[in-house]
Amino acid sequence: MQKKISVVTLVRNREEQLVNLIRGLTLSELLPTELVIVRMNEAARADLPKAPFPIKQVELKNEEDKIPLAQARNRAARAAENEIILFLDVDCIPGKNLTRDMYDFQQESPGLIMSDVRYLHKGGTEAGLTREQLRAHSVPHPRRPIVPPRALLREENYTLFWSLCFSISRSHFEQIGGFDEDFRGYGAEDTDFAFSARDRGIAFYLSGTDCYHQYHPVYRPPLNNFHTIIHNARVFKEKRKRWAMESWLTEFDELGYINWSEEKADIDLLREPTRQETEAVFSDTGKGF
Repeated sequence: MQKKISVVTLVRNREEQLVNLIRGLTLSELLPTELVIVRMNEAARADLPKAPFPIKQVELKNEEDKIPLAQARNRAARAAENEIILFLDVDCIPGKNLTRDMYDFQQESPGLIMSDVRYLHKGGTEAGLTREQLRAHSVPHPRRPIVPPRALLREENYTLFWSLCFSISRSHFEQIGGFDEDFRGYGAEDTDFAFSARDRGIAFYLSGTDCYHQYHPVYRPPLNNFHTIIHNARVFKEKRKRWAMESWLTEFDELGYINWSEEKADIDLLREPTRQETEAVFSDTGKGF
């Protein structure tokens, strides 16, 4: 039986990263039967690299949400043609075993399966995209569990789920109900998705199969996503009766933008960060993490 897996990704202003993602997929031991690209508030492009698999581009327009991640993931799942779907963040480059392992894992232990993600240093893709080259220029996340290479471990802590790189069957995705589109932009929509999987008895696994996150500067704390984080924290609290993104909310509180604690029922907005304050937390260290 032919092993069929759809790879889906979401894009906005990430063409260089998308090219590397496609190049990485072409080196896979098991080629995907398709790559679905959801363009968030931008037009499809005709200058993508040639690939030994079909590439389908879907345009998603949302005037209220610049990066409608939850909506875009749902659109990607609907556009995918296979039962097994691999969600790959556009900043990620798949290891050569990723598609094969994710397909096989879903046959052996169906559920919500997240790969191991290593973080590339700045310029980490310049030497090449082989496993040896990518590993040499990347580091593990310092606060993630260590999973042996290509192993699959059952995990009961669903807060460890991140949507950077994960596989799921279409039937499980539909059982969960997809991503809750009340979440806007960035923040907590993936934790909510994982909790919905937990509530429905869908197993969560961590895989040691390689995936590599391409370097980009960040904001620490993420003041650039201040409004969506506040909105999504409130949505999560209303739905789950507990807070999400507590570390960021703590930092926003300490900086004087909000009045918040885990015991509070709501977030009191004191003032918004200025453009200068946001630029001041911009970090471009060049290090993977």
